[in-house]
Amino acid sequence: MTGLVVLVLSACQGVVVPVVGVGAGAGGVAMRGQFPDGRLDLADGTRWVVQPAGQSATLRWRGGDAVRVVRSGHPVWPALLIHPRSGTKALARPGGRVG
Repeated sequence: MTGLVVLVLSACQGVVVPVVGVGAGAGGVAMRGQFPDGRLDLADGTRWVVQPAGQSATLRWRGGDAVRVVRSGHPVWPALLIHPRSGTKALARPGGRVG
């Protein structure tokens, strides 16, 4: 499936973390929705909670915009969300699946 972010289970933290450079392609996955509490939903069915310090960077992201998800290496915020068009980035953690 094109555009699907491939996820793996992180044994050390017990959280779902994306594999760098796999699945999403250069453009990323379309953002489905954004919420005032810092959650982002992507078209692949994943939900991400953005680190409070990074929420201001995501304010200009709009539904349909591409978002790349890569491993950050941070122990609490294991994902880095990248908006390829603007180059802005924000740390995040998995927030479940979109229902």
